[in-house]
Amino acid sequence: KMSEEAEKVEKEKAEAKEEDEEEDESSSEEDEDEEDLDGSSSDDSDEEIMVDFEFMDPKEIDFLGLKALLGNYLDGALFSSSELCDTIIAQNTVGTVLKAQGAGDDVDPIAIMSVMNLQRRKEMKWMQETIAYLKKNCPKDLKDQFESLLGEEGVGLIINER
Repeated sequence: KMSEEAEKVEKEKAEAKEEDEEEDESSSEEDEDEEDLDGSSSDDSDEEIMVDFEFMDPKEIDFLGLKALLGNYLDGALFSSSELCDTIIAQNTVGTVLKAQGAGDDVDPIAIMSVMNLQRRKEMKWMQETIAYLKKNCPKDLKDQFESLLGEEGVGLIINER
């Protein structure tokens, strides 16, 4: 009777060992897959990824993506970014958003390029905050020249973020 129990215990140990080995093999395969994903152990690190881009007019659907892009526009200083995004979208014939090709309108833009006329937008809160930021960070030897430019007609603020 004891030898039957001993055989049974040995058989269970052998089965458990086989299961552990199978788990070890599958987890090591998963580890290899994870390493391949981040490229750290992949031998073919010269693999290229092809991405085409589309240049589109800013649209209302781009609001949240623009807000995210422009969040650090003034080096992280707080400003009325929602109002700026609304302004960019409202003058959609001037600016351009960049999106991955084939993504359609549903994908957030990955870059924005636009220009705002300082005189036309000088009453807007975001413009006042931006000008205050620029004045604060303008080199002292250029402050007078910068101040004189702010009052001239035809001067624009280029907005470029990616």
